[in-house]
Amino acid sequence: MLSHAKFEEIKTGAHLPSPKGVAVKVIELTRNDDASIQEIAHAIKADPALSGRIIKVANTRVEYQSRPIASLVDAVAMLGLNTVRQLVLGLSLLEHNRNEPCHAFDYQGFWTHSLLTAITAQNLVLRRGIGSNEEAFILGLLGQIGSLALATAYPREYSRILDAHAANVEPGLINLERTLFGFDHNQLTQAMLGDWGLPKIFQEVALHHEDPGQAHFEERSRDWYLLNILHTADYFSRVCSTKEPHRCKMVPELILAATRMGVEMDALATLGDKSVREYHEWSTLCGLRSVVVPPCAELLATAPLATGMLDRAEALPGSAGAFYKLRILLVDDDQGILTLVKTLLERAGHTVATAKNGIEGLGMMTEFMPQLIISDLLMPGMDGVEFCKILRQNPAWRNIYVFIMTAVEALDKLVEAFEAGADDYLTKPFSPKMMMARLRAGQRIVQLQEEMEFNQQQLRKVAAKLTTVNHRLVKSDVSMRAILENSPYMTWLKDTDGSYTMVNKAYVDYVRQEDVRHVIGKTDFDLWPKELADKYLADDAEVMSMQRQKGIEESSLDGKKIHWLETFKTPVIDDAGNVLGITGFTRDITERKQAEEKLQLAANVFTYAREGILISTADGTIIDVNTAFCDITGYSRDEVLGQNPRLLNSGRQEPAFYAAMWRDLLEKGNWHGEIWNRRKNGEVYPEMLTISAVRDTQGATQHYVSLFLDISSIKAYQKRLEHNAYYDALTSLPNRVLLADRLRQGIAQTRRRGQWLAVAFLDLDGFKAINDQHGHDAGDQLLIFLASRMQQVLREGDTLARIGGDEFVAVLLDLGKNEASGQMLTRILDAAAEPVHIGDLVLQVSASLGVTFYPQTEDIEADQLIRQADQAMYQAKLAGKNRYQVFNTGQEA
Repeated sequence: MLSHAKFEEIKTGAHLPSPKGVAVKVIELTRNDDASIQEIAHAIKADPALSGRIIKVANTRVEYQSRPIASLVDAVAMLGLNTVRQLVLGLSLLEHNRNEPCHAFDYQGFWTHSLLTAITAQNLVLRRGIGSNEEAFILGLLGQIGSLALATAYPREYSRILDAHAANVEPGLINLERTLFGFDHNQLTQAMLGDWGLPKIFQEVALHHEDPGQAHFEERSRDWYLLNILHTADYFSRVCSTKEPHRCKMVPELILAATRMGVEMDALATLGDKSVREYHEWSTLCGLRSVVVPPCAELLATAPLATGMLDRAEALPGSAGAFYKLRILLVDDDQGILTLVKTLLERAGHTVATAKNGIEGLGMMTEFMPQLIISDLLMPGMDGVEFCKILRQNPAWRNIYVFIMTAVEALDKLVEAFEAGADDYLTKPFSPKMMMARLRAGQRIVQLQEEMEFNQQQLRKVAAKLTTVNHRLVKSDVSMRAILENSPYMTWLKDTDGSYTMVNKAYVDYVRQEDVRHVIGKTDFDLWPKELADKYLADDAEVMSMQRQKGIEESSLDGKKIHWLETFKTPVIDDAGNVLGITGFTRDITERKQAEEKLQLAANVFTYAREGILISTADGTIIDVNTAFCDITGYSRDEVLGQNPRLLNSGRQEPAFYAAMWRDLLEKGNWHGEIWNRRKNGEVYPEMLTISAVRDTQGATQHYVSLFLDISSIKAYQKRLEHNAYYDALTSLPNRVLLADRLRQGIAQTRRRGQWLAVAFLDLDGFKAINDQHGHDAGDQLLIFLASRMQQVLREGDTLARIGGDEFVAVLLDLGKNEASGQMLTRILDAAAEPVHIGDLVLQVSASLGVTFYPQTEDIEADQLIRQADQAMYQAKLAGKNRYQVFNTGQEA
């Protein structure tokens, strides 16, 4: 990195780009708090070209209003002084740094690139609605000022570097700069922006915009968006400045950069054309050369996307590998999104097919048979809602897990998609980490569905075997009975009239009969309520008429408890093809159903819970955490799996604290309380933690489950409440409550040390007139200034409190018996009487001060001392104000 000392050395010994002429005056004015908008506008008017450019930038904010800004005063007011200062700085550098002695440096090309980058960044901010478009313009204009600075300060050396870079000499421009100078142009840009007073985030974004992956900003944060906006705008400008055939090869990387921010190809084409049009207007205004670019839609279409474009994309989350490989159908009309998501999924081990809309996706269903579908919400031809409806209408597809991808602003449409049958959703721009986390939930459901299907296939095989056996043993009662009695399921055989001819004991027990004799010969109408008997009879008739097996899953109510049953019915057919009756078996699947519901509920709670959740083995090894855990601690799931929760230890608790915690866990099986832990970045924070032991049937602990909430905001709120209880809200001085406590402590201290204490009661003279004339806001500002001044003249250990309105009390400690306090009281009065500047106002008051001393001849309480000082203050006012009066106790002071 470029050190501060090195940068100061460069500033001293080299001629760096700097503002000139009118710009210098404007920058000086904007740094003055007293400068008015009219003064700044008047200074800018001295440079007509600069005036026009400032007005043009201001009009981007009111682009969609009917009346554009034409007045320079209105433009300065609209933009604000800080933005105007930064704009004037950038536009001045553009005007005065176009022709310098570095022969290999393309000055016109530099400013063409910078201006187009600024315009594109501004349009990206307007589209995303994140941050200020004027700030984006400034950042784009100055984002590579370090290159111009190197060409200006070291013309010969930098010419050699640029010539080597143009000849494709390794190891690249950045490394060539670092080798010769010890730093590169991005580091110099960062230092110059900091020297000019631009925000810290501008400096960080400029430093990393050529390689955003080095910044480590939180994904989808405001800083992350600003970094990627500048990166995308810079790359778009490079594409526009490059000639064919190299331009075509750069387009895939441009599409990838835009896709990361959720800008699809159609939107990118529209935004690109707008930026080029606006650049042509600016180039005329600034005297720069134009750029020749084909329509952006045509440019994007000429660059076929390839999987290889993602070789330098962000790494897949460490644990995103597919623990259960899936066939995934990806449906999206944007080629950039399609390629990015497809590559991420394939890297995770899945098999992926793609379609451009719902119609094409439906055409692929039968051949590809996906287990999971990710579909865009808004597509031409057939959108995601209609696509989802058609999927759910087909019995072969209705169980496929469906994700919907959508922009945040399409929430109403998203609700419609859920009603059409969607299972989950992803928002654009999407986070690869979040996509893989939510995909894991889908994988669990698909895995469970396929395991259930496998079990049903096995049951169907058993049913098929029973059919074969029943057919062979239809005349062998002994053999049939052996099979029935040894079956774990409720098994039965009926003739074509619906009468039971054979049942096993499990079925007899289920219908609550004493033995087989009470069932044989009876029909369902003898054993069940009429509505159930009618249903069973209809099912039997269907199986016998269709001569094929049927599976039925149904629930029944036993008292207040619901039972789930699964039944398979098969026709009994002889060798001649005649139907002899029907056989079947039934099993209770209540536990399986309950387990499925609990599994789904647990998955939802674990994934979407607001609390952080940590699951560990009995020896403390972490085996799983949820998303909220990662959000609170800053650790990814991969970083903590296999670790011990001790990695969160803040060091604030003593060993005895943890010993007591483990004692409760071992004895009671749970612990609840507050604890301080440490995030990955080192920040210590408070949390409310609950730990519960999970035991097996023998009572041995198998796992520990920890749930916690970050209570930093609660602690901060409590701290604010405590502050408000003891300090004045306006001046932050001690209030009446804290004053009483300090005075009592001072009296006790004075007794111990054998010294003196003074209590001064101060009331401002003329304060009410200021409130009446200038308003309470001005009065409040005056009180804040005076409180600060008076506090500064006191000694350390003395107390100044505001007890209401314009009344203050000072407690002066550690006074010698014969020490004169008059000098200190005079300083207080002088501080109160000094004029105060508030904007254009100059306000001045004086003060009347009464003082009393302790100890006195008689024992006295704190509130009596304050009353004595108050009485003395009243005498000071009667004596003419702006003075102090000592309370007469009859005792030497």
